[in-house]
Amino acid sequence: MSVVLQLSHETPSISETVWLDGAMGGRPSKGDRDVMVTRPPALVGRAIRRLADERGISISEYIAAVLSDHVGRPELMPMPPAPSRSESELPLTD
Repeated sequence: MSVVLQLSHETPSISETVWLDGAMGGRPSKGDRDVMVTRPPALVGRAIRRLADERGISISEYIAAVLSDHVGRPELMPMPPAPSRSESELPLTD
């Protein structure tokens, strides 16, 4: 559990945050990242959302994977989440 101390109306910095459990928590870092904003045509946006959903990853992860592959750095592609137990089991038949 964490408590954020709001010292002003601005977004608090990490130095203004008190971590009660002694750890920052959350998922592991994905390393150095860049932030980019784009506005694709609506048809492209719908396709990206569908493709990301089919792969079980976020839109941001899907776009990062496509761009990593496009610039010849597939090793930097985000890894898809591990399949759940039910997805990795073969169906039983009668």
